[in-house]
Amino acid sequence: MKTNYKWIVVAMLWFVCFFNYADRQAIFSVFEPIKGEMGLTGAQLGVVGSSFMWVYAVAAPLAGLVGDRFRRKTLILGGLIFWSLITVATAFSKNYTHLVICRALEGFGEAFYFPASMSLVSDYHGPDTRCRRLGGGRDGRPFRLAVELLFVRLVRRGARTRAALLPQRAEARAGGRRDEP
Repeated sequence: MKTNYKWIVVAMLWFVCFFNYADRQAIFSVFEPIKGEMGLTGAQLGVVGSSFMWVYAVAAPLAGLVGDRFRRKTLILGGLIFWSLITVATAFSKNYTHLVICRALEGFGEAFYFPASMSLVSDYHGPDTRCRRLGGGRDGRPFRLAVELLFVRLVRRGARTRAALLPQRAEARAGGRRDEP
């Protein structure tokens, strides 16, 4: 195996992970506009926010089992496509039930990324580089958050609706601050 290829795999997984976290956090930065538009209560927003994690937690063991039986590259790519389409569908949700279903389906799709990606890393990285990969690839969160916040600020200048769902979510991880343009 070429030495550079294993780091190309790391770079690809880093970008998949970037969108994994972006998609899962997107909803929180638009809770207030959604609450007003759909007339949701705080409890309903809590269910919308937590439905992702409940399904993710239940689906994770299944994802690990499936990851042991199928090509991990296919699972990662399939999960990325599935949860990205669901994220787009979330922006078109018309009511509370749609939001909960979309968030739950997003949790299901994203559950397949982590077990498959960690297993894939073990295939390409031995004991001499595995920790470095995990430290810089999956958990390069400070850098990822800085890039996401920059992207949010650029996109938010002209966007104020659920259509901007994906780019606005990084501010939720930055303490929920809302910077108006």
